[in-house]
Amino acid sequence: MKLKPTTIALVVTAAILGGAVYLSQMNSAPSRDSDNAETQDLFAVEEQQITSLTLKTQLRSLSFAKDDSGTWQMKEPDAVPANPASIAYLLNLLAVSEGNQGFTAPADQREDFGFHQPMAEIEFKLDNQESHRLIIGGYNFDRSRLYAQIDPPTEPAESLNVVLVPTDFDAAVNRAFPEWKAIPANEASPNSEPSPSPN
Repeated sequence: MKLKPTTIALVVTAAILGGAVYLSQMNSAPSRDSDNAETQDLFAVEEQQITSLTLKTQLRSLSFAKDDSGTWQMKEPDAVPANPASIAYLLNLLAVSEGNQGFTAPADQREDFGFHQPMAEIEFKLDNQESHRLIIGGYNFDRSRLYAQIDPPTEPAESLNVVLVPTDFDAAVNRAFPEWKAIPANEASPNSEPSPSPN
């Protein structure tokens, strides 16, 4: 069977175009939502180094600090002992969670990542007076991770440095207000343990 010259030309052109597209995809930057991207610690800290914590969500603003005995206390909006399980869960996420290496996006895309109305803003201070911030935006396209910014600049910038963090942060920050307070001893059941996430 003999092929026409035009058919051969079309096949060769299609092959060249297909190869060009393949090479372009292989050489392009990794997808910003890729879970296979290399990961790194969000913060090089340990839980016990954190001495104070401020959490702002769309519903409320909370402030916590360790007292002289190392016990966590809620400072705002109420001055009461904090629920140690709720605090420990959030501190553990800050200390051990990993994010991908991140990507840069134009500042005018803040809304695309949920940073115009963030899920949460977490600011914490260490025992050496160093402080850090984590801004948590919205979910990524398949809801497998959350968009976040680590120690973003305080002044508006031309670009956003975005990382993907575990969805566990949603449960850690979006608790009912009473779950942040310690349960009074006369109300605590010997068999009850606070859930790490709200129901």
